[in-house]
Formats: sequence, C-alpha cells, structure tokens
Amino acid sequence: MLAKKFFNFTTLALLIFLLAGCGISKKTNQPVINNNQAQTGAELNLELEASYQKDLVAALQPYWTSHRADDIKTKILDLRAPAKFLDLHLNLVLAFEQLESGDQAKVAIAVERIDELKTQYPWLAVGQ
Repeated sequence: MLAKKFFNFTTLALLIFLLAGCGISKKTNQPVINNNQAQTGAELNLELEASYQKDLVAALQPYWTSHRADDIKTKILDLRAPAKFLDLHLNLVLAFEQLESGDQAKVAIAVERIDELKTQYPWLAVGQ
C-alpha cells in the first residue's frame, strides 16, 4: 500500500515537472529578424557562392591544364563551401581522393565523376 502511494506521488511529481518544462521551453525568446538582416544574409550568401566558385576554379586549374591531382584535394578542403554547393564539394573531394589512391580502377571512376560534375557545373571548367 505504501509502495503504491509512493509510486503515485512519484508519477504525479514527474508529470508536473515535465509539464512545467514544456511551458518554459515554449517561452524562450526567439530573435526577431528584420528585413534588413534577412537581405544582408542573402547578400552574404551570394558573395560566398561567388567567392567559392572563383576559388574552386583556381584550385582546379592545375588539374585542367596537366591532369595532376597534387594537393588539389587539400585546396578544395580549405575552401568554405556554401550550402548550395555542398554536394559538389563532397563529390570533388571524394573524386580527388580516388585520384590520389593510384588504383587504376578508382582513378577511372574519379575521372568519370569529375567529367560528370563538369557537365553539371559548366563554370568549373572556365579556365580550361
């Protein structure tokens, strides 16, 4: 009987604690973003995208001119990729990782992947 009362009391206390916690979490203040801040964020994202494209083309230049993969993966990893180009960024890093492996089967797959990316993103080959 005493154990049943203790269980009921514990259950009630836990329920009150959980409900109070939910009420507190709903009251957290969210920062209000005005139109100027939203526009500034969009402008910064466009600048990041343009900068990324320019820097990536420069990083890939040695590959286009001499098909050398030396340090290109490191140069790509040093770039800050915007969300729009995360898939491209990852695929390039993986492709150059395969090129560096020296395994002919992996190299062939990497060259094919890079050619596909060049087709998807024609600006990659601007300096070619």
